[in-house]
Order: sequence, then C-alpha cells, then structure tokens
Amino acid sequence: MMKTAPSTLAIALALAVSGTAHAQTYSQTVFFGDSLTDTGRLKSIVTGVNPAVGEQLQNSFTTNPDPVWATHLANSLGTSADANTAANAGGTNYAVGGARSSETVSWNGVFDIPTTNQQILTHLAQNQGKADPNALYTVWIGSNDLIAAANPAIGQLEALEKITAAVKATATDVATLKATGAQHILVPNVPALGLTPRAIYAEKVLGVEGAMDKANLAASLYNENLYKALNGLDANIIPANTFGLLQEVTSDPQAFGFSNTMGVACNMPARTDNENDPASTSLACTPNNLVAPDANQTHLFADDIHPSGRTHQILAEYYQSLLTAPTAIGQLPNAILQSSTNDAQSLNRRMNQLPVSKNSVWADVSASDVDSGDVSTDGVNPSVTIGAGFGGKASHTGAYAKFGKQNYQLGTQIDADVKSYGVGVYHRHDFDKLSVNLQAGVDKLKVDTDRDIAWAGAPRTHQARADGTRLHAGVQAGLMLTHGAFSYRPYLGLTAQEVTLQDLVEDQSTLATALRFSNQSRKSLQGEIGVNGAYQVNDRYSVYGGVGYLHEFKDDDRTVQARLLSLPAYQRDYGVTVAAADTSGVTAHLGLAAKLNDAVMLNASVATNQLNSDEKSLTGLVGIQAQF
Repeated sequence: MMKTAPSTLAIALALAVSGTAHAQTYSQTVFFGDSLTDTGRLKSIVTGVNPAVGEQLQNSFTTNPDPVWATHLANSLGTSADANTAANAGGTNYAVGGARSSETVSWNGVFDIPTTNQQILTHLAQNQGKADPNALYTVWIGSNDLIAAANPAIGQLEALEKITAAVKATATDVATLKATGAQHILVPNVPALGLTPRAIYAEKVLGVEGAMDKANLAASLYNENLYKALNGLDANIIPANTFGLLQEVTSDPQAFGFSNTMGVACNMPARTDNENDPASTSLACTPNNLVAPDANQTHLFADDIHPSGRTHQILAEYYQSLLTAPTAIGQLPNAILQSSTNDAQSLNRRMNQLPVSKNSVWADVSASDVDSGDVSTDGVNPSVTIGAGFGGKASHTGAYAKFGKQNYQLGTQIDADVKSYGVGVYHRHDFDKLSVNLQAGVDKLKVDTDRDIAWAGAPRTHQARADGTRLHAGVQAGLMLTHGAFSYRPYLGLTAQEVTLQDLVEDQSTLATALRFSNQSRKSLQGEIGVNGAYQVNDRYSVYGGVGYLHEFKDDDRTVQARLLSLPAYQRDYGVTVAAADTSGVTAHLGLAAKLNDAVMLNASVATNQLNSDEKSLTGLVGIQAQF
C-alpha cells in the first residue's frame, strides 16, 4: 500500500461506507498482491528508472531488514518468496507496493504499477500459460482499492463502485488461477484498517469523527462481499481472517508481545506532497531510524499502515497454522488404523491358542506405542479385551468386548485422545492341518483434540470433540506342521478396515484461528504373509513367536477438508492433501505361555510392526484363558 494523507483515508472511507453495512508439500509458493507482500519488486522497478532513489530503498514495507510474512511462510514450507524482477526472472513473488486489484495506477507518471491481474498474467506467460497444481498461490489485495475509493474528489456512488469493482476483480483473479491449474489458493482478507496509526491519527488528532469505525466498516464490507463472491467459484480457496486477527492483537497486545499498537516503529522523513514517494514509507525504514532499538518487536506497525517485523512473523505463523492443521489432523485416522492392526494381530494369535471342541473364557491386557515421523503415542496406551467362546467338533466360535485408550501426538501442535469401545465375533475352524481364522467387529470412537497455535504470541489452544467408528473384518489361513516339540504355521491373511470420524469443531469459534475439520473416512486393505512357530519346552511352558510381512493395498493420498469458523461469509471448505501412510513392512512377535493346570493358561508377549523406514509400533500383552 502506498501512502496518502492521513485525513484522506478517514474522509474517503466514510464516503465508501455511508449508508451501507459488513508436512501438505508444495512445489513452490507464488505471491500476488501489494506492499503487504512485496519483497523487493517495487524497489527493483524504481531502481531501474531512477537509481538514485531506488538505491535508498529497502526491499519491503516493514522494519527492514525484517522479512515480510511471505518470506516467513515460504521458508517454513521449504520454498522461497524472492521478488520476480528483471534480474531474477525465477522469483515467485510478483506483489508490488501500491498495487490495486481493479485498476492500474501510475507512479509519478514514470511507470504503471501492475494490478494483481497483470501480475498473474506475467506469471502465466513465464510458465507456458499454466499454473502449477502443486504450488501454493496467494492473492492478497484490496487495501489500496479501498484507499482509492476514499478519494474525496469522487462521490459516494463512484466510491462504492470502486469497491464493487475491486471485489469482482479479485474474484476474477482467483478464477483465472483456478482455470489455469492452481489447486491451492490462499486468500487473506483486508486488515482492520481502522486500527492503523493512519486512521487513529485521523480521528484522534485531526478530529475526523468516526474515522476508525468507518474504516473498519469499509474493510468489513469489502471482505464480506469478497468471500460471498468466492463462494461461487469451484476453487480450493484457503481463507484467512487477517481482519479478525488484528482485532485480537489490539485488544490484548501484551499477549502478542506488543507494547505499542497506535504509534509507528520508524522515524520516517517528513511526508511530501507526492503520495507515491516511497521514502516517506517503511520502504526506507532501517535499524538506524527505529524509534527504539527493539521497536520492530514492540510496535505493531512499522509506519502508519504497514506491519512491523514481529507482526509479519505472527501473520505468517497464522497462515501456516491454517495450512498445517488439516494435514496433522488427517494423520489421526492413519494412527487409529495402525493401532487397530495391532489389535487384529493380537486376536489372531489368541485364536491360535484357543482349543477346538472346548469352551473358553479369556482376557488380554495390552499397552502399545506408535512412533513415526508424523504421529507418536504418549504414555501408556492400554487396551483390555475380554472374550468367551464355544467349541465345536473342529471349531471355536466366540465374541469379545474391548476397551482401549490412546493418546496421539499429531505433528507438534495437536494432541488427540481416542477412546474406543468395541465388540466383535471370531471363528476358528480346523480342516485337518489347515486352520482358518475369521474375525469381524465394530468400535465406537470418542475423540478429543487439543490444537496449539505455534506463534509469537500467548499460548492458544483450540479444543474439539467428535465421535467415530471403526469397522473391521479379517481372515487368516495357515497350515499347521509339527516336528517333535516344535510346531510352525505358515499363513496368509487379509484385514479390511474403515475408520470414520465425524466433524471436529473447535471451540472459541470467533477467534481467527478456529477451524472445523469435516468428516474423515480412511480405508485400509492390508495383506499379511508370514510364519508362526512354537516350541514346547516342557509340559508346562512353551515359547512362541513369528515373523511376517504386511502390505497395504490402499495407499492413495487423501484430501482433508477444513473451514475457518470466524468467516461466516465464506461457506466452503478448503482441502489440504494428506499423503497416505505407508503401512507396508515387517511384523514380528515373541511370547511365553505357561499352563497353571489343565484348564488355565497364562501368556505374555511383545510384538512390533516396522512399517517403512520411520513408522513402527510396539505392543506388550499379558493374557489369561480358561477352557472347559
């Protein structure tokens, strides 16, 4: 955003609103917008036409050399936000200070500042007319359009027409990106302009009545109509409530580390009559002209409208949370499936120990640990299973009830507690040396999540609760062979599972960070091949174990849908891709069984699944069975 006289903003915004009311992996990050996002493009253009002026400028409109939010976000995603300039045609940041969405403006009659539409067309021309479907695109624009609509030389109707045109132009920009292939488009809304030092100065010093409220109302009007327009697009739009976040910061600045939200961090040169003079903005701000050595951290604003370095950091961390939270929550069904695979394997091992032609009761108590690059369990995760069965001529049929509790760490910010209450049936049938195990069941899930927002502000946690189900069925066939005291059983197995979680709706829904994660469904079809063995040490003790290989047949990526709760005007979910967990790998177990008498047997075992290079689980189990 380029500067205008402080009184102009307040007067013009009053005219504009009078009578109206308002880790996904990306191949690259591409930015379109104005001075809030510019990382050096305006400086490069000015330097090209007037080196004497350009060389005095910094790269960005902030407390330089602090990076703007685009650089923070790109770095966190492993990409870059370098300005696209004549000297760096590979740069992916096309934003230019002073840009508008709906019309081209001239800088001192020397060059035109490209609109976001022109920025997008430049990008497409450099990429054979196509947008990268694996990139994250950002369109953040509108503030300069509001300021232009605030020109006191134009009437109220024309001012409103400019705002309407800006909304339409931005929606068209997003539609253009979608039509050319963009699959992930971040669209933050316009900040609360009434909270800027410029609007505050207009009201508190110049005496323009209601300047702050009217500025905020104008921004609200633009934001609401923008998202209503975006509702009609079939595009994956990630909205961001920058407007709401700025209100949260100014209502409790200490929580975000600020001691000054109304003043400016930079001692800028005196304002000139030229509104396009970049030397009177934070584009000329350096550590040498800060009002205090730490002003870039203590002040909300660098100049009278552009954010300080700390503010840009918080913005980037906020946007990042909107991108990473769905990815993390999408790992929860994978984690539940992995734990459930352990349960299915334990039940097969229990069936192998049950006698045919006799009745039985049994109980297993286990504790498990899951660890991977994205998910891990925390503490003891107990599971209790109690079963009873009836023996047939060459079979054993029964039912069981199960209770389990797991605590999962999803990434670094989400803690999920899952309680499962399950019932199921099982059947073992022996055909001479061939034995077949069948099992099926359903679990009811109770999920509670705590999501921490990782940012340079006070700790904030959103909680959510949801119900879910797990359906599962499995078959395993093995050939029983014996050699003296040693017996072994080569086997083949197949287990089908489906985990469904209902909407997770976070609390504190009016906060800019609160999300709703839509229903998730994750299916698994896992094959297993291996061999189990047992050695009868004596009449009382035996040791048993086995090794096998697991293969997951359903390993497609999924899309997790989320919605920003604090923006009711935007009624669409956005999707973030979650890579399917590679749950193929090696399984092994080792155990000891002890007969207390002819009717009662105790057993204890440890089992592990090593799935791909960094996903593993460890389960310890003790059990007892009685036969009669």
